[in-house]
Amino acid sequence: MQLDTTSDLAHPGEMPGSKNVPWFEGIPENILEYLQPWPVLPWENPSFYQNMLFDVAGSLHPADYIEWLWVNDIVALAWTVRRARHAIVANVSMAQHGAIVGVLGTASVGLGRKWDQIEQRGHCVSACQVLSGNETGVGYLNVALKGLGMRPDAHRDMAYVAGLETTERLQSTINKAMAERDRIIGKLERRHDEASRRKLAAIKRFNDLADGPVQ
Repeated sequence: MQLDTTSDLAHPGEMPGSKNVPWFEGIPENILEYLQPWPVLPWENPSFYQNMLFDVAGSLHPADYIEWLWVNDIVALAWTVRRARHAIVANVSMAQHGAIVGVLGTASVGLGRKWDQIEQRGHCVSACQVLSGNETGVGYLNVALKGLGMRPDAHRDMAYVAGLETTERLQSTINKAMAERDRIIGKLERRHDEASRRKLAAIKRFNDLADGPVQ
């Protein structure tokens, strides 16, 4: 397996935003073999994931195979959070289209001749016009909302409510991923603290022996 040669990390020993970080000599080949291909969807950017992995590694300094796996877990969980947040936005945006179609359909029942033109074009077409900012589509929606006695932005409230169940599921995914990410970071930090304590203890023992009485 090879690093993505189009990214900032094409050369081992270099981190995004900095050059030749002393501690970092590149991801070990056997770990790279295990981690790749990066767990991204076809429309996601693998170079972005790779750069995130090395950025996080630069902060957490994985010392061995186990810690590299933990770093990869942390990045995968962060990627899940990112993906879920984007999905929430997409979900509510799609629900907004449905809400606009519903408003136009309900209003068309009681607006008579004023609605002949939009009936001919279709509610879905007009909803797309609204979402694209088309003045004619926005005008139709404003007439519909006013005719129904609703606020000018009521369709956005409807979209939020319509997408709420999916949003809550996605938010639950985000919360779980963040909790697991923080748990792994804590485990990694405790491991580093323990390694530092052992190192200091070894240095003290060496110094004690060096300072002891000469035989």
